[in-house]
Amino acid sequence: MINIHIYIKMAANIAVQAYPYPETRRDESVVEDHFGTQVQDPYRWLENPDSKETQEWVTKQNDFTKDFIRSCKDWDKINQQLTKVYNYPKYTTPKKRGNHYFFSKNDGLQNQNVQFMKDTMEREPRL
Repeated sequence: MINIHIYIKMAANIAVQAYPYPETRRDESVVEDHFGTQVQDPYRWLENPDSKETQEWVTKQNDFTKDFIRSCKDWDKINQQLTKVYNYPKYTTPKKRGNHYFFSKNDGLQNQNVQFMKDTMEREPRL
């Protein structure tokens, strides 16, 4: 388990200041009727991950977040500790579907789990 002190240390080392968040456009024209209640959805445009505007917004948010995190003088030590803590193999519980067993595995720092299949629990898994 990660000690809470590394998060507190990170927060304490970041100077208290106003950070200029990237601008987020509001579209006030999107309104839906939900059983007689008018509900605005000014950020509906962000639901399209393929739009150029959404991709630019995500890039700006990511850049802002990375800059903020890296402003902590102890970030390298914290990042090393987090990497050490999370770098271990992880498996899901096997599930039987038809005549096969399925589970996923992550060797430690993979971005996504890898799905495997077995004919029996004794057999070697295959992708």
